[in-house]
Amino acid sequence: MSDEHNPAELIQRALDSLKDFQRATVEFVYDNLFRKGQQRMLVADEVGLGKTIVAKGVIAQCIRDRLVSGGELPLKVTYICSNQVIAHENVGKLDFFPDKRSHDRFASRLSYLAFQPEDSDGNILRLNTLTPATSFNKGSSTGQQGERRILYSLLMQDDQLKSFGKSISAILRAGVQKLPSDWFTELDSQRDRPCGYPLRNKSEGFTILPKPAFRNIGTKETDLAPRCYETSIRIGYVEEPRSVSCRIRSTGY
Repeated sequence: MSDEHNPAELIQRALDSLKDFQRATVEFVYDNLFRKGQQRMLVADEVGLGKTIVAKGVIAQCIRDRLVSGGELPLKVTYICSNQVIAHENVGKLDFFPDKRSHDRFASRLSYLAFQPEDSDGNILRLNTLTPATSFNKGSSTGQQGERRILYSLLMQDDQLKSFGKSISAILRAGVQKLPSDWFTELDSQRDRPCGYPLRNKSEGFTILPKPAFRNIGTKETDLAPRCYETSIRIGYVEEPRSVSCRIRSTGY
């Protein structure tokens, strides 16, 4: 394997390119995060001293140790930035592969992490970018249509929610200018490939709800099921309502 494609050689190059003070920072951060179990670190150098280069060094060090020890790969790194323009400019600096193969461009929003990354087999690093505006700020927006397509596909993975397909599609329709029946047919026909792309394998542990989704646990009532039926009635999907009571707990996702 040529040096340009040999991970060990590329990792060593990334580490050798560090200046002395950057190398000291990498070692300090890595030791605290990955050996001593500290949950977070803040590198507060001035502009131009190479904070992004230090982050790249920490990534390289982590991957090198995992290659040696047989640890879990790929290493998944999320770069959070104030806006996507800056994020896309800087995320390539974290990738030690010359062809920048590690950037998962689909995962620019939190919900897009559900997509199976391109060429994921054999990759040892996976980079994605998120911004507060696209993934963390709470508001009343319905989001992008693609995000709602993903939500439908994830919800339909649950055995108990499958019977609510038409109702859930109506809730997720938002401002889409299509008949409810056409929207449902389109969503359901693309359940395995929303937006034309496959979802991650279930073996990767990506799910939106516990199994089963609704059970009598916790103390917080949710009226999701009755609202699904009410929506169905309004758009003519069902003729008679049924009384459904359920409780749901947070899954941590």
